[in-house]
Amino acid sequence: MRREDDSTIHDPLKESFDRFVAKVKDGNTFSGSLRKKKRVRSRTTILAMKFFLQVRDGEGEDVRTFKVPAVVIASDGRSTAYRVESDSTKKIRCVDERTAIAGSGIGYLCDQLSKYFQLSVRDFDDNIDPIDHRLTLRSKTEMLSNIVVRFTNWDDSIGFILVGYEENENRCRIFEVWQNGDVIDKGDFGGSGSGYDPVMGLLETYAGKTYTARKVVNVMRKVIKIALKHDPYSGGKCRAVIITPLGSEEVSLNE
Repeated sequence: MRREDDSTIHDPLKESFDRFVAKVKDGNTFSGSLRKKKRVRSRTTILAMKFFLQVRDGEGEDVRTFKVPAVVIASDGRSTAYRVESDSTKKIRCVDERTAIAGSGIGYLCDQLSKYFQLSVRDFDDNIDPIDHRLTLRSKTEMLSNIVVRFTNWDDSIGFILVGYEENENRCRIFEVWQNGDVIDKGDFGGSGSGYDPVMGLLETYAGKTYTARKVVNVMRKVIKIALKHDPYSGGKCRAVIITPLGSEEVSLNE
C-alpha cells in the first residue's frame, strides 16, 4: 500500500496559519504563505540583560531616588547570512506593554511566528476580565513554546528570546525557547545567534547592576558593538527595548 506523501496531507490548522493576516502595532497589514518562500538560514545577534533602573522622583529638596527591576533586549538588523538584504529588519517586537520577543534562525519564519504569538496574546488579554487574570510571563512563554512546536519542523533552525516583567513576582525574567519547544530560564543574562557567544562574559559583568536609562543604553551599545566585530554576519540598525513595571521603551543603539 502506497503511503500518502506528507506534502498532500490536508492540515486545516497549518493552512490557516499559512494564510493568516496579522495587523501589526503600527497599523500595517502583513500576509504571506510559508510554502511559497525559500528557507534561508540567517545569522543574528540577540542580547538580553536584567538590571535595576534608577529612577528619580520629585524636584528640589523633595527629590528621591529609588530603583525598579528592569530588563533590556537588543538585536542587530541584518536578516540573512548568505545574501545582502535590507539592514532595517526589525527583530524585536513588543508583545504587550511588559513583554518583548526576538527571534533568530530562519528570518521569515521567526517573523511570522512572532506576529502570530503577538496576536494570540492580545486576543487572550482582550477577552479576559478583570485585568489580574491576564497571562503571566510564564504563561506567555508556554504559549510561545506550543506555537513553535506546532508550526516548525525539526530541521528548522530557529530560537526565541522572550523577556518581560512578572507582576506577581515583581521581577523581570529572560527565557529562551528552542525549536523543539524547550524553555530555559536564562537568569540574569542571555541571548541567541552567532554574535552572542563572544560577549557572554561581558554581559555577565554588567548584569544585575543599577543603571540610569541613559547608562544602560550606553552599556548595550558597547556590548553589541563588540559582538558585531566578532560576527561578520551581524550588522545593520541595532535596536533595544527596555522593560520595567512602568512599561516598555524602544531605543536605537546606533551612534
